[in-house]
Amino acid sequence: MQKQGLLYKGINAQLLKQIYDKLYQRCLTPSEYNVKLMPNLALHEILASPIEPDNRHKFICNFYHNHTTVPVSLQADYLILATGYKSQEPQFLSAIQSDIARDSLGHYEINRDYEVSYHNPLSQGRIFAQNMEFHSHGVGTPDLGLGAYRAATIINKL
Repeated sequence: MQKQGLLYKGINAQLLKQIYDKLYQRCLTPSEYNVKLMPNLALHEILASPIEPDNRHKFICNFYHNHTTVPVSLQADYLILATGYKSQEPQFLSAIQSDIARDSLGHYEINRDYEVSYHNPLSQGRIFAQNMEFHSHGVGTPDLGLGAYRAATIINKL
């Protein structure tokens, strides 16, 4: 893949720092964006919450702080999985693995809008993935230049 030259645009440390700096600035400035940086957290589990009064299902995301091992729990309406360079199934999805559809080779079924096929009769939750869809979306998957398009596609589905 790396030999594909311009077709392969991965992320690097400088770009990660720039992204972090922009997010940090948004944390400091009140705006319409609800941005909160919580570094050094490792996601270890995602559970489906009981149905809320608005008849919606939320995800409960359980983390541990990498240095203090203090548990942190957050609720989310949507999940966007950005797994990095290597496509692998995140361990934190193990509690809902049986609700995730797979193709004949065992890969997650991911539609053209990057939504993972997730079937839970008690849930209206949705799961989206980036950089996990090489098997279904092809060589553009790790191309960071297409990241904005993928993110916009996901956001427009929400």
